[in-house]
Amino acid sequence: LVKLENRIPQRDLSSSKYLLDHDEWEMAFEIILINLIHNNIGITDSEKAELIELGLNCNLQNTGGVSDYHIWQKFLKWSERD
Repeated sequence: LVKLENRIPQRDLSSSKYLLDHDEWEMAFEIILINLIHNNIGITDSEKAELIELGLNCNLQNTGGVSDYHIWQKFLKWSERD
C-alpha cells in the first residue's frame, strides 16, 4: 500500500487503510486492485510481482473477491497489457 499510495485516489486509500486497521485485508486488497484497473495506474514489474504473490498467498484465484468475484482474473488480464 505504501508503494502505491501516491497513485491511488485519497478516498480509496483512506478506505483501504481503514479496512486494514479492522483486519479486513481482503476488501482492502480488492480496493487497490480495482483502482489499479479502473484508473489504469501504472505499476512496475516488481510491484506487479508483489501484488501477484500477495494475491496467490491470499488464495484469490480460488476464493474470488468480496465485491467483485472475478477481480483476480481481471487484475491478471490487466497486468499483462502492453
